Amino acid sequence: SLLSKPALAWFPHGQSASTPAFQIITSNYSNNSWNSAPAGWQACLDRVKADLESWIANPITVTIQVSYGDVGGASLGSALGKSIYNDNISTYSALETALLAAPKDAVKISAYGAAGASLPGSSPGTMMVTTALGNALGLCAGGSPDGYAGWSSAVSVDTTVDGSSCASGHYSLYGAILHELTENLSRTSFLDSS
Repeated sequence: SLLSKPALAWFPHGQSASTPAFQIITSNYSNNSWNSAPAGWQACLDRVKADLESWIANPITVTIQVSYGDVGGASLGSALGKSIYNDNISTYSALETALLAAPKDAVKISAYGAAGASLPGSSPGTMMVTTALGNALGLCAGGSPDGYAGWSSAVSVDTTVDGSSCASGHYSLYGAILHELTENLSRTSFLDSS
């Protein structure tokens, strides 16, 4: 279920960015599958993008190619949705320096301490970041595109965007779109991966 205040669910500060400068640009993947999505899907995608743009203040542009029934031309299998994101390998030192140089707020301080005391003293392994996150931290330029997101044509979804409950046996398209777009933004972990 979506909370009545989605910002509080995903972004603990719960405030809209005072001067939104973050932008998500979506385009139809080259197979044009998004054109066959049912009515209401574009409006739902637009609402998720608008919400994310109002919650995130980093002045970057993220580009994501969207698909209906596949992801970047690849099969979704039995998944409701999938994302494929471009990533970069970075050194731990560069990532630590970028995190510590970023402006501090209560959320960041609670995550790794005002002076980085909660960060590991040495590299815990290979550091991989999505191009969207690398761009936000100044570690790399954004990708072109930064990633791909696709949603299944084989499941029943509700396209309501007001946080109301889904009909029995349905999924929230708003939630599914939010899930895949935020994975492209780096709401994912490479821990314990090869």
